[in-house]
Amino acid sequence: MRLTWWREALDDALAHRAAPAHPVVEALAAAAMRSALVAGPLTAAIDARIDAVEQPPFGEEASLMTYLEATEGGVLRTALDILAPDRTDDAVVAPAARVWGLARLAREGRRGLPRSLSGEAMRIAVRDALAEAREQARRLPPRGFPAIAHLALAPAYAAGRAPSELGKRMRLLAAVASGRV
Repeated sequence: MRLTWWREALDDALAHRAAPAHPVVEALAAAAMRSALVAGPLTAAIDARIDAVEQPPFGEEASLMTYLEATEGGVLRTALDILAPDRTDDAVVAPAARVWGLARLAREGRRGLPRSLSGEAMRIAVRDALAEAREQARRLPPRGFPAIAHLALAPAYAAGRAPSELGKRMRLLAAVASGRV
């Protein structure tokens, strides 16, 4: 039901119709007024989450990666569309979506993940995807960096640790100051 609400609110905001009063919806509507923001990536993220309610895609690694590309990738692509609409490359999206999605699943203690991503293998998968995301991030214009700065928190989450609020802020500050996740 909530996902349907988001889908309808998104459609209204991007079509410049009266949308529900919500800070995220209002920000998307404002971004749509400034640029040619499209609903595709967020709609795909919502659809993937709706599908996951009926049949979680966590049994096989390939289906999990497709899910992460749609969900985390859709949000990341939208953030990049807002922050750096003139970028020429989206190569950072897939590895960044894997990093954040795998770290989120590890942090949640999600059961039913593929055996190939259990324990130490999860941390290795996050580490490898983070290395690829770092390499691809070099192609991002500086104003697009805030879309991926949160990846600096992924290694701790993948290891099952939750940094303190101060620790999170310090890691994000270091990432922004260095321009590196």
